Amino acid sequence: MAKLHARFGDCPIPSERGHSAYEALFRAIVFQQLSGKAAGTILRRVLALFDLEILGDIVPFPSPQAFLLMDDEALRGAGLSWNKIKAINDLSQKKIDGIVPDNEEVHHLPDDEIIERLISVRGIGRWSVQMYLIFTWAARIFGQLMIWACKKASNTPMASKLCPNPRNWPFWRIICSHFALMPHGIVGAFAMN
Repeated sequence: MAKLHARFGDCPIPSERGHSAYEALFRAIVFQQLSGKAAGTILRRVLALFDLEILGDIVPFPSPQAFLLMDDEALRGAGLSWNKIKAINDLSQKKIDGIVPDNEEVHHLPDDEIIERLISVRGIGRWSVQMYLIFTWAARIFGQLMIWACKKASNTPMASKLCPNPRNWPFWRIICSHFALMPHGIVGAFAMN
């Protein structure tokens, strides 16, 4: 772990606020198939359309209602593709309809239900939902994925002994997943900053 930390830096442990499922998936849709820098620029341009007040390091996202009311041409001008506009429109409508859970509700739902509800959103697959659960809600992590992450992170034959049951280690699960996925450029869309 020390070598990974030296190479990739601190793990971005989620803040107390965290992102809601709506915010995390909104961000994930924007970041899909783009470099982190390009996606970050587009996200800032899109958020600027809504004239939201930024409070320190908390960047507010538009409400689902506000996003649905925004002119599609303005969103396109900010850099969103037509497919991403349709995907965020679907996400917004499903948030309004109660399919996309709020922060309080997500803590009480089983993982399988969260996955099924969120993969119903256009452009969101199982992998995106699992990344949301890993990087936004550290306590709700998938055991088998984390076993893989621990093995990948430790890169030793002793990995299963080092990390035999990640379900018991909420803090270490997010650390292992961060260091396992960082070298592959996977964590960008779900970073907390």
